[in-house]
This record gives sequence, structure tokens and C-alpha cells, in this order.
Amino acid sequence: MEEALQKEKDSFADSLEERKRAKEEQQKRVKKARWEEKLKARAFNIEVCSEVLDLIVDIANEAYEKQSKGSKKFEKAEWRSWMTHFKNNKPMSLVMFEYNQSLTEQPLEAPS
Repeated sequence: MEEALQKEKDSFADSLEERKRAKEEQQKRVKKARWEEKLKARAFNIEVCSEVLDLIVDIANEAYEKQSKGSKKFEKAEWRSWMTHFKNNKPMSLVMFEYNQSLTEQPLEAPS
């Protein structure tokens, strides 16, 4: 009878140990999944920040180019236009390139 009780106690202790191991394994899996989610979120944030920083540097370069050509002050309408392009995630270097291309593609009209 005592052997049966001891066997039952051992069995119970084994099942407790097994549950404890299973719980620890589950906690490890959850912790790993959360860590991977954080890494994905961080990578996304880095990408977004990188794109915004590229746009800021691009605007700064274009502003420097404009001012180095002799124009010291921006008109409000021009600056608003630049900010609209910035908000639309369009680099100013591309906008200026397209603008310059459109100027060279237009035929010059002879004075009447």
C-alpha cells in the first residue's frame, strides 16, 4: 500500500515537473515571438526614419543650391510647394529635375 502511495506521489511529482517544463517552454516561445515582433517593428521604424531623413537632406541640398545661385530668400508659395512635395514623399531633387526637364523640352517662341 505504501509503495502504491509512493508511486502515486512520484507520478504526481513527475507530472508537475512536466507541466513546469512545458510552461517554461511556452514562455520561451512567447518571449521569442515578442522579440521577433519588436525587431520587425524596429526595422520598420528605421526604414521610415531613413526615408524621412533622406527627404530632409534632399530639401536642404536643394535649398543650398538655390541660395548659392544668388537667390537668398524663398517665396512663401515656393516653400509651400516644396513642403507639399515633402509631405507626398517626393524628393525635391526629382521635382527640380522634372521641372528643369520640362523647361528644356518646351520650344522657344520667337518674339513677334
